[in-house]
Amino acid sequence: VDKPFIAENTCFYRFATGALTTVLFGVVVASLLDIPIGVVALGGAVIAAAIASLFRWTTLRQVSGSVSWQLLPLVVGLFLVVRGVENAGFDILAQRAFLAAAPGDGFLQILAIAFGTALGSNLINNVPMTIVTINDLSPLLANGSLNETAAYAALIGTNVGPNLTVVGSLATLIWLGIIRGRGLVLTARDYLVVGLITTPAILVMASFGLWLSVRLFEL
Repeated sequence: VDKPFIAENTCFYRFATGALTTVLFGVVVASLLDIPIGVVALGGAVIAAAIASLFRWTTLRQVSGSVSWQLLPLVVGLFLVVRGVENAGFDILAQRAFLAAAPGDGFLQILAIAFGTALGSNLINNVPMTIVTINDLSPLLANGSLNETAAYAALIGTNVGPNLTVVGSLATLIWLGIIRGRGLVLTARDYLVVGLITTPAILVMASFGLWLSVRLFEL
């Protein structure tokens, strides 16, 4: 089979769906067992690529060509951004902002953290923002200055908020690289238009859901 990729192959799609489901399940189990999820994800990808190549659904060369290698330097750069913002004193400012925005677990406090971390994710990307958030919240949670609700609100902000812009999420950058390689062009403006409609609304609803869960749990 010399076709570059057999899009019509039902067996391939069934296999891909099963492989992806297995890897996702493995990631969950690995996180519970304190096993690095990167090892599970990489191992699953290698096995899936090998099996697909064995059945000639694709080739290792085609798999390698579909990887966005140009984003690897960006990933390294994102971790450098973390060090940069911390050395610039951003971590101290972030801690003060967390303390000022969320002295309690009310809806407005949850909303403030969710939108604050969402804004940060779109400014410096969600990967460094998540790392900065973890580093800044950990001592505040440990000394009792904030409770776990703040951590959940930050989780909402760094996961939902990045959908506002194309630079907010590393996953979005990878996805854009893939679809552009297949001839589909999506501009940053087009993405922003959809993001402005959906992201704030989802942030509000998710924050409300967290607030409601806290209230119900307390009851």
